[in-house]
Amino acid sequence: MPQDIKSQYGLACAYREIGDDEKAIEAFSKVIELGPGPYGLIQGKAIEERGHLYAGKGLRGKAIQDYTRLIERFPEYPGAYVFRALSYRAMGNCDSAVLDLTKAISLSPSNELLFRERARVYYLLGQYEKSLADLETYEKLGGKVDPKTMAAVRAAAAKKR
Repeated sequence: MPQDIKSQYGLACAYREIGDDEKAIEAFSKVIELGPGPYGLIQGKAIEERGHLYAGKGLRGKAIQDYTRLIERFPEYPGAYVFRALSYRAMGNCDSAVLDLTKAISLSPSNELLFRERARVYYLLGQYEKSLADLETYEKLGGKVDPKTMAAVRAAAAKKR
C-alpha cells in the first residue's frame, strides 16, 4: 500500500503536467483517500495541489475547503494560509483574506511578499493607512513598489485622515 500512494501521487502529478486537470484532481483525491499513515506529507502535498487545481478552474469554494484541510494538518505552514487568502480575495471575502495573510505573516515575518499581498487586500477594503504601512514594510524588507502605486496609496491614506 505505501507504494500505491507514491505511485498514485506520481500519476496525479503527471496528469497535472500534461494539463489533464480532471484526471489530476481524481488522482490527487485517491491519494488523499488512502489515509495519512507514514505518508502524511505526500497527502498534504496532494491536498495542496488539488486546491490549486480547483482554484485554477474557478472552484474557489472547493479550493478553500482543501486549503482549510491543509491548515488543519499543517497549521505552521504559511503557504496554506496564503493560498486560502488568495481564494477568499477572489471571492470578495477580503476580511477573511486579511486574517489568513496576518497569520501567514506571523509564521513568516520576513517574507516581504506577504506584506505586499495584504496591502492589496487592505486597499480593496478601503483601509488605505494599513495598506500604506504594509507597502512600507514590503519596501523595508527589500520589495520594490512602483512609485505611481505608492503615490496613489499615500494620497488615498491622506484623504482618509
